Amino acid sequence: MGKKISSEKRQEVLNAIEALVSSGHTPSLRAIRDHLGKGSFATIQPILKDWTDKQREIEMREQAPPEIIEHVSNNTHVIWKRAQKIALAKYANAQRKLNDAVNALKHENDQLRQKIFLLEDRNLQLAIENRKLRKGE
Repeated sequence: MGKKISSEKRQEVLNAIEALVSSGHTPSLRAIRDHLGKGSFATIQPILKDWTDKQREIEMREQAPPEIIEHVSNNTHVIWKRAQKIALAKYANAQRKLNDAVNALKHENDQLRQKIFLLEDRNLQLAIENRKLRKGE
């Protein structure tokens, strides 16, 4: 168990935290120690944790009224549905384009295979003709 922190040290650290927050900085162990010009992380850390916990409690108590939360929730649902609809339409369009590209590549592949077949056949005919010509020499 850690040693007890004096009320003077506690107040000094809390004042540093408030000064940092007031100046727009996030209170951290290093920032507090730099602001104070002294202090150990072991002393600062529990005070900072207590302060952070209290800030969370305050934020939770300051939540919006239920009717605003419900309104925001309903609007979020509507926005989400619209976003899904747009995303699905874009996905379907992209899928169609990919299918068209695949079909075009398959067609091109078939044509190239046919050319290969014709060229191999022509190569065979030329080889046969070449052999005949060589025999006739």
